[in-house]
Amino acid sequence: MHVADLCTRVVQTIDPDASAADAALRMRQHRVGTLVVLDPTRQGAHVAGILTDRDLVTRVLASGLAPTATPVRDVMTRSVGVCHARDELFDVVQTMRRLGVRRLPVLDDADHLLGIVSTDDVHGALGRFMDALSQGMLRGTVHEAEAFI
Repeated sequence: MHVADLCTRVVQTIDPDASAADAALRMRQHRVGTLVVLDPTRQGAHVAGILTDRDLVTRVLASGLAPTATPVRDVMTRSVGVCHARDELFDVVQTMRRLGVRRLPVLDDADHLLGIVSTDDVHGALGRFMDALSQGMLRGTVHEAEAFI
């Protein structure tokens, strides 16, 4: 299964020059905990970083910074792991595990933002796969050897 088949296509984004307060408001309005930061100097949706609600707490509030005066670029994570639409699910899981992250931006062939994949997306896909496998085994349409392919 390719990551494009399970990623969320509607991604909340923000400009790196927006304030941390603007980012928090956008997160609240859209009920998300992550914003993908897009590079405004490049044509298309190129990922410049990622900002999480945890980043706002640890890098802004706990550090005593003023949310309205702190630009996203100063508190975002710049080194962002990404995956591509054609990446296989298990490769994406390995990337998440290696990087210690729960979300990865998904890029198309031109490295433009296509979506975002989360551990919840992965768990849902694996759950559906296991359910289909179990149903096939109950109906006798899947043999034991095929279960591991």
